[in-house]
Amino acid sequence: MIPLVPSPGLRLARILVPVANPATARGLMQMASALGAGRTPAEIVALKVVTAPRGVALEEARRYILPMREHYEGALSQATAFAGEMGLPLTTELVVAGEVTAGILDYASRLPDLDLILLGWRGAMSARRVRRSINQAIVSRAGTNVAVLRLRGAELGPLRRILVPIGWGPHARLGLRLAERLALSTHAQVTALRVLPMTGEVDWEGERSRLIKLIEEEAPGLRYDTELRLTREPAAMPAILAEAHRQPYDLIIIGASDESWVRTWLFGAIPDQVAERAPCSVLLVHKRPGT
Repeated sequence: MIPLVPSPGLRLARILVPVANPATARGLMQMASALGAGRTPAEIVALKVVTAPRGVALEEARRYILPMREHYEGALSQATAFAGEMGLPLTTELVVAGEVTAGILDYASRLPDLDLILLGWRGAMSARRVRRSINQAIVSRAGTNVAVLRLRGAELGPLRRILVPIGWGPHARLGLRLAERLALSTHAQVTALRVLPMTGEVDWEGERSRLIKLIEEEAPGLRYDTELRLTREPAAMPAILAEAHRQPYDLIIIGASDESWVRTWLFGAIPDQVAERAPCSVLLVHKRPGT
C-alpha cells in the first residue's frame, strides 16, 4: 500500500465549529479533529453565540453576560471537555449578538485564514426545519467552505469506510479533498461511487479513466488505495443509498447540488435525502463561492 499524501490543493489552516447543541458537540469535535490533523494541524475554534435579551442593547448585554461566561457556555463546555480528553488544542470563543446567524457570520468574517465552517444537524431534514434553520443561512451567505455533519447516533465513532459519491462540480470536488484528509488521519478505506444514467451507451473504460483523472487532480493521495465503483441506475439517490447498505460505511461525504439555493433544501434534493435516509453519518459540503 502506497502511503497517503495530503493534497497540496486543500488548505485547512483554521476550522470554525459553532456549537449550540450539547448532543452534537462531541461529534463535531471528533470530525474537526480528524479533518484538521496533519503535519501542520489546523487550528480549531469552537464558537458559542449567546443572543442578547429582547430590548437590551448589545453593549449592555455584553457587559452583563461576558463576566458570567461559565453560566452561558453550554455546548462549549462539552466541546472543551472532549478536547481535553483527546489532548486536542482548542480555541474557544463566546460572543453576544442580536441573533445567532449574524453572530456566526460576523465572527467568521473577522477570523483570518478561515478555510471551513463545520456545523451540526440533528433530527429530520424536513422542508420546514430547513427553511427555519440557521445552517441554511450560513451555507448560503458564508464566504468560506461550509460542511454540515448529520450524525447517526450520539458520536461519530471510528471511521473505517467512507463513501464519496462523485460528480464533476466544485462541491463534489471539495468532498473528495476532505475525504483524502480523513483517510490520511484515520486510515479509512474510501470508496468513490459514480452513478451513470440508464439512457444511451456507456464507455465504461472511459468513465473509469475520467474518475481516476479526477482523483489524481483533486486528491492524489487516494489514487492507489481507493475502491472505484461505477454503476448504471435510473436515479442517483437510490443508487447511493443502495451502496450505503451494501457494506458497513461509517460516513458518506456528499457535495451540494444545483438546487442548494432553493429554500426547502439545505444542500439540494439528492444530498438532503441521502443525509435523511442513510444508515450512517453524512458530511454535506459546500465550496466557497467564486473558487
